[in-house]
Amino acid sequence: MHINDIIPAHELAEAMADKLIRAQYHDELPLVILNYTNKAQINRIWNRATMNARGLIYNAATGQVVARPFRKFFNHNEEPKAKRRWSEDEMVVINDKLDGSLGILYPTGDGDYAIATRGSFTSDHALHATKVLKEKYADRFMPRDGYTYLFEIIYPDNRIVVDYGDTDALVLIGVVGIESGLTFSPTGEIFGQHWRWPGPIVETAPYKRFRDALAAPPRPNREGLVVHFLDSDERVKIKQEDYIRLHKIVTGLDEKAVWEHMRQGKTLGALLEQLPDELHEWARTVWDELEYDFFCHDHVVESVYDATFAAELIQDRKTFALAIKDKPSWLKAALFKMLDGRDYADVIWKNLEPRGEAR
Repeated sequence: MHINDIIPAHELAEAMADKLIRAQYHDELPLVILNYTNKAQINRIWNRATMNARGLIYNAATGQVVARPFRKFFNHNEEPKAKRRWSEDEMVVINDKLDGSLGILYPTGDGDYAIATRGSFTSDHALHATKVLKEKYADRFMPRDGYTYLFEIIYPDNRIVVDYGDTDALVLIGVVGIESGLTFSPTGEIFGQHWRWPGPIVETAPYKRFRDALAAPPRPNREGLVVHFLDSDERVKIKQEDYIRLHKIVTGLDEKAVWEHMRQGKTLGALLEQLPDELHEWARTVWDELEYDFFCHDHVVESVYDATFAAELIQDRKTFALAIKDKPSWLKAALFKMLDGRDYADVIWKNLEPRGEAR
């Protein structure tokens, strides 16, 4: 399989020129790994190039693909409708969503293998996973030719939210055919036997329909579920609400943090760059609400000022003060700043400061 068969050359060149895909070259081998960038994720630019560049590895000299991970897949209700190819009526395989880092098995030559993460051959997680592969599994594991093995990298220093204790392992979460692109999800211990994997395998949930996964009760110390639609060969993540809430706590994110970011004049893109994708939709919603509230407050200031001006009540500060004496404190402060020709944005932002988690 040539890289151009997955991402046509002109599409890859354009995506890289637009900084939607980043390439990292291996330090010793003629290998390149492609990963979509924060720019693609923040701006929701999902096309053939960006959706396939999720840890795709190929030989820089020949163009031959040596590792082909899952295509980009989305959290439930975040997938662009135009990209949805699955149906809720399909039969499914549902696996536990593990809270680690994606590990991608790739050949290094002479029958040896290593693990990359989604965009790096040399990240701390990739180097640790390769070490675990060689120390725990290499003497008992010979992968099937023509397939890419995908793992969740779990170890104490890689804890995000879920506590896996002292577990230090590579957990098999799926396999992808390099030529066909067909994907395979674990369905039990027999899956590991078929694919010759001697290590742990992700847990399979007992649900057979998408609606059952949506209705599944939350499980303690878990992230969520991954639904694999068998007919369309697509996947969707379902994150537990308590996981998302804990993730916000771990990252120090709440509505006040978003408000402070906006008050300082920073962009939404800069905020989203700091967040995992499961918090993007929440952050966008809070941002949009605050932005709309600011617009409404600003409109009130301008409207009241224009009405006061039309009534010729701004000749002096005393007359002006009497005219607006019954207005809310924040509005009076903003109007006086407007009268003096000063910026009043911070007055509005202070009035919009979230007092708690809920708005």
